[in-house]
Amino acid sequence: MPTESKSLHSLLSVVSPPQSIYARQYVYTAHGVKKLTYSFIAATEPELWEQYIQKGTLTICEVIDSKKPCHLYIDIDVNLKETPGIKVYDCWKAVQPIISGHFNILYPDVPVDYIVMDSSSNKKGSLHIVIKIKGYLFTNASHCGAYMRVLQKFIETEHPGVEGAFQFFDMSIYTRNRLFRMLGQTKAGQKRYLRSHCDFTFENWRDTRVCPVSSNATLITTREPDGGVPAYTSGSRYGAGECTVVSGWVPKCVTGEIYQFLSNEVGKIERMVFTGKNMKVICNTNNRNCRFQKRRHKSNVMYIVINLVNRSYHIKCHSQHCKKKRSKVFFFDERLSNVIDEWMNNKVGSQPV
Repeated sequence: MPTESKSLHSLLSVVSPPQSIYARQYVYTAHGVKKLTYSFIAATEPELWEQYIQKGTLTICEVIDSKKPCHLYIDIDVNLKETPGIKVYDCWKAVQPIISGHFNILYPDVPVDYIVMDSSSNKKGSLHIVIKIKGYLFTNASHCGAYMRVLQKFIETEHPGVEGAFQFFDMSIYTRNRLFRMLGQTKAGQKRYLRSHCDFTFENWRDTRVCPVSSNATLITTREPDGGVPAYTSGSRYGAGECTVVSGWVPKCVTGEIYQFLSNEVGKIERMVFTGKNMKVICNTNNRNCRFQKRRHKSNVMYIVINLVNRSYHIKCHSQHCKKKRSKVFFFDERLSNVIDEWMNNKVGSQPV
């Protein structure tokens, strides 16, 4: 019998096989504003399929339990407005042979299944990929994250021509108890259903899960690029500062002195995303004091847009009320501009045209 709760942790402490935990996303209205939230479901696979999915609930995510073995999972996102001309499948095709090469060396003659699921729209290219190595599972999601960070380092040093494609791989998804959308599901209020080449049947839906209910597989253990024990994404140190999430590849020129400078000027940076060919870095801060409305937001924060081309930044706010507002453009001083110049000359100027 399924159990539904508003709290994830209340279910994590009591669930046991053959049940797993899933998240159901839905829209609710508060003070005239539509918002998204989740309820959490403990159920067996047949129960979830028959009592939720078959009855039309198609906003289900799998909770990737941080204590359970899992397959390697990947999320690739391309904002087609910010980076026109970039195709999400091209990003995957550039990186997939490198991953295959690793697994061919580590697990020779072992079949590897790449399950590619697509929920792209005319505004966004989006792939969810589950990689299943027959007879093997990663010890848990932190080991998946460690492998992906090793892969990122390997690409930087051995395949620099692939860095541009890898920057669209979301490296922020290797967190504790991550919610990962499942085959045939969409985000609430949207119709971007996650599809694969397979029919949407119970068997195919079950086979695309990241965490199998039970398995006798051999566990894969990994190390971080510096040789350390795998850790869930919660902090990446940049000098004296700390950035909670770096989503994908971010130019190194912004992760040191510039990171510290902007954290002091605007608010501690908690997320950095490189947008690609337009050479901008979007930085969420923890600062909820709105400079535009002269009040403190309950949840929305100020964010920074760094423009590497003209060595400048400006400040915006995530609130819908501030959507069209932005600060004036601030130009970095000579010292910080030189940090960007040095990176541009080494990483961009040296690349073949």
